[in-house]
Amino acid sequence: LGGNMPVSAHKINKGLEFARQCIGTPFHHQGRIPGVGLDCGGLLAVVGHAAGLPVEDISNYPHIPADSSFRALIERQTNKIQFNDLQLGDLVMFKFDKEAQHIGIVSSLEPLMMIHAWAQMRKVTENAIDDYWLKKVSGCYRIKEPA
Repeated sequence: LGGNMPVSAHKINKGLEFARQCIGTPFHHQGRIPGVGLDCGGLLAVVGHAAGLPVEDISNYPHIPADSSFRALIERQTNKIQFNDLQLGDLVMFKFDKEAQHIGIVSSLEPLMMIHAWAQMRKVTENAIDDYWLKKVSGCYRIKEPA
């Protein structure tokens, strides 16, 4: 992705509508098939594709990334933003250990919620970005419109 323009509201809405259709899809490490199996990166890839965005994907990564490749992939395709500037469709990255290893798509601002494929829940789910998640935020990002 090359441009610096934010993604249009139409594409954001289309992506969120598709993400909501994925809720309930089983969690599957490196999964890329809605309704069959997705992980958080896979959810981002299929939602981006559904919204008409050529989201770059990554494969052959460990279940818990041991390096910064996941963050680097996201940062190539987005503009970093402040948590207080989050809008619908923005991405919130989380870390549990040393490196970022999870990402969610902001699906509501009031209350602040995200759609994500979470191994612990074993499915794609929508839930609040509450105190549990706030402690783990490692970055916020806005997808760039392709040049």
